[in-house]
Amino acid sequence: MSRWLYVTAAHHTHAQNIARSLWEHDALDRWWSGLVVAGDAPAARLTPWKQRVLKGLPSSRLRAFRRWEFLRVIAHRAGVGPSFQDRLWERGERALDARAAHDLRKEHAGVIGFEHGCLATLLRARKLGLRRAVVFASAHHSFRARTVDPEYARWSAWCDPDEGVLLKRAAARDRRRDDEIAVADTVVANSLFTARTILEGAAPAARVVTAPLGFPEAAATAAGGSEGHGPLRLIYVGAVAMHKGFPRLQEAFAALPRHAVRLDVFGAVRVRAEALATLPNLAFHGPVSRERLLRAFAEADALVFPTLCDGFGMAAAEAMAHGVPVLCSRNAGVSAFVQDGVNGFLFDPLEEGALQARLHQSLDERARLAEMRPAALRTATERPWRLFRATWFESVCRGA
Repeated sequence: MSRWLYVTAAHHTHAQNIARSLWEHDALDRWWSGLVVAGDAPAARLTPWKQRVLKGLPSSRLRAFRRWEFLRVIAHRAGVGPSFQDRLWERGERALDARAAHDLRKEHAGVIGFEHGCLATLLRARKLGLRRAVVFASAHHSFRARTVDPEYARWSAWCDPDEGVLLKRAAARDRRRDDEIAVADTVVANSLFTARTILEGAAPAARVVTAPLGFPEAAATAAGGSEGHGPLRLIYVGAVAMHKGFPRLQEAFAALPRHAVRLDVFGAVRVRAEALATLPNLAFHGPVSRERLLRAFAEADALVFPTLCDGFGMAAAEAMAHGVPVLCSRNAGVSAFVQDGVNGFLFDPLEEGALQARLHQSLDERARLAEMRPAALRTATERPWRLFRATWFESVCRGA
């Protein structure tokens, strides 16, 4: 049986479950990756970066090219600016792609890679007459240009200086993604939302396949929240950034009665710190441990997910896996699993007053949020990662 070559520096849950899907179907030849370690390798017990230990995959199927990502991690820990870290990330992506392309053989079934990181390998596969799939985990840049880019003008006081540098680099990277779409015979979207934006970006419909992500392991019970005592407990999880819609959230939240609601924010701040409001019922915790985040989910009445453009939205999925209803932007892939009024509330993140109306509704219908908890948990229970692995292989490797 011919096996696939898989190439991506990403080591997040999505990337790992694609590799596991291939491995479980005896269809993985090698995964070319970055700074990761297979779970069965001796180094797995010694590495300080446990999130980079790959589970359910033998070391014999892993080819790690760690140099550039190691340098990026060191730069990050040394406090080097995001612009320089970004350059290291790009060098690493291209170097890994070149290594994988050199490793590709006629005997392979084909190549599977993530957007921006597999163009050389796709071109080599086309030359060899092999199948070619590129995975998109984010919306097409044409959608982002319409929804996110105008926000930088509207909220210019929020913009970190590094954002401007990164935006200037985005155009060349978007052209590379478009080149990958053109070369691939299958474009795999991580949600219906992502697929729609790719189709709007002029990708042929016949080549676009949708494989929605799985949800984290569901909690045993939907119990939790404030149970009607004290202020309504809202949480925000993720980067405090422009494209996440945080300026709009802060504006809407500031208009609520302060004695009745509290918002706890968990995640790195990627805007000017002086733009953040100083309110007695608004707390910025920064990046926190896994244990602290789980405690936040247990205490929350709802998660607010105001993103302007998000391929999926794993923070919302994780909240639902803990029985937390989600006030969810329609511009996120996970919104396909949010039933308005059943396991959360939906809103258009760019419609003036829409988010604020949902926040007010949450205050007025607090008991209804509590009633949504079992439905939120059930949504996650019905979409485990093992289901993703089974359907992904059928859709991409057999159905493409």
